[in-house]
Amino acid sequence: MLKLGARVLVKGREGMVVARTHADDTLYDVRFPDGSMTTYLPLAEIDASGPGAIREGGAAAGP
Repeated sequence: MLKLGARVLVKGREGMVVARTHADDTLYDVRFPDGSMTTYLPLAEIDASGPGAIREGGAAAGP
């Protein structure tokens, strides 16, 4: 699970996780610097491997 405020990539665009659902499949809303948003994204569509992608529990994603 990604932490709110985590910096992520969606289809090559850098954005920030601003909301998430707590259902069987966690879905995320991502806001981009231009103010646009993409909503209800599954984790599979989000690249959370960058240094700013903090996962729940405080651990950084990736190596």
